[in-house]
Amino acid sequence: MRNFNLGLGLAGSLLALGVAKATAADVVTLPPPPEVIPVQDAGPLFGNMRFAIDGRYQQNSAVTNTWPAVNLGEKFSYEPANSPFGLQANLNADGFLYALESNGPPASGGRLDTVAALHGTYAIDGSTKLGIYASLTDQAHNLIGITSTTYSYGGRSNLSAATFTRNDAVVGLEGMYLFQPTAWVEGHLGLTNTLGWGRSWTDATSGAYTTAGTVSPQPLGFQVGGDIRYGLNPNLSLRADVNYNFINMNAGFDQNLSAYATAQYAFDDSPFAAFTQAGLLYDVNDGGSYTEYIGKVGLIYSFGGGTETTRGKLFHVAGTTGTID
Repeated sequence: MRNFNLGLGLAGSLLALGVAKATAADVVTLPPPPEVIPVQDAGPLFGNMRFAIDGRYQQNSAVTNTWPAVNLGEKFSYEPANSPFGLQANLNADGFLYALESNGPPASGGRLDTVAALHGTYAIDGSTKLGIYASLTDQAHNLIGITSTTYSYGGRSNLSAATFTRNDAVVGLEGMYLFQPTAWVEGHLGLTNTLGWGRSWTDATSGAYTTAGTVSPQPLGFQVGGDIRYGLNPNLSLRADVNYNFINMNAGFDQNLSAYATAQYAFDDSPFAAFTQAGLLYDVNDGGSYTEYIGKVGLIYSFGGGTETTRGKLFHVAGTTGTID
């Protein structure tokens, strides 16, 4: 009996050893799970800087304007990761040299339009961001050689020189909604107020110098607009903007409607992108109306950002003269 039990024990041990070897041979080694690569977050500070060259053509019933222009702009934003609140600053400047062509001797001059804005932003979630903004648009014109009697400036003709300045403030609300990380819409609505404006004329015959204007706030107007952006691929994106301004002044009014289409190409492994823009501006004021056609090419240098949410996305600003940064 003892030998029988030893035999059974030996047989059981051999069977267990065989099963263990078979089980070890049949085990399939699974590959390690793929590494999850998070979206790069370059920190709370992000923005861009822009340089562009414009070509503009303006026409109304009295005169045709043609000019080249240089455009400079920047946007900076601070949005900490542990807070829904953020700040953004915009600055956009367009400097022009232009010629006035009419039935008489042509005139020439310069123009500088600047738009500065501050935003306070609040991210509701990863796809929605709201903001309040305040902007100031400053325009300054300086014309020389306006000796044609067929062209009037501020209701006067036969001028050797003329200037015009105007400062408009806007306070409003804005919002941004992401459909996907590379596609979103923006909208803004604000109240406008002309803080002051001025004109001066120098008569070409007598040399008399006269001025007109005011520095007191004018009645309120409004501004409304928006844009949509869509990324076709990691490099190429398209954007469409539209904006309307109604500027109300005691001495008259100025309203303009502008629309722009922009294509932007981001270079691989580079902070730079190239863009081209085409736009149309239609302006009606108490002195008449004109249509302006705009073409622009330039470079953008971007830094920071890089998330798939509204954090890292910048609001655009529209000036009261119809420009869009």
